Amino acid sequence: MNKQRGLSLVELVIFIVILGVMVAGLLGVFTNVLHYSNEPGQNLKASQLALARINAITLQRISFGFNSINDPCTAGSPAACVALDNFATSEGLSVVSSIPAAVSGVRSATITISGFGHAVDTVRFVQ
Repeated sequence: MNKQRGLSLVELVIFIVILGVMVAGLLGVFTNVLHYSNEPGQNLKASQLALARINAITLQRISFGFNSINDPCTAGSPAACVALDNFATSEGLSVVSSIPAAVSGVRSATITISGFGHAVDTVRFVQ
């Protein structure tokens, strides 16, 4: 009796189908990972932008006093703010600042960055 060794065509096709299903699953996982791979970098850029805006507000407080705390980038747009706005636009970020009235001699300034990166920075000023 002549015994043959090896795989039949059916076994080979089943192996290829199983391998194809596994590769498709792995590609799905890698695609998902690649989608979020730059998120930390975008969040860092958003945090840096928020900090720059907080620094501009702090400079307003130092220059003009407690009662004149505002976001200079929303009132008049000085040269430093043009660069920050251009950076935000180029990175797909939007900036919202909130500076409510003083409560018990304390004012808070909150900068919220959204878009391709996310960050929220808050600073409190005491009179």
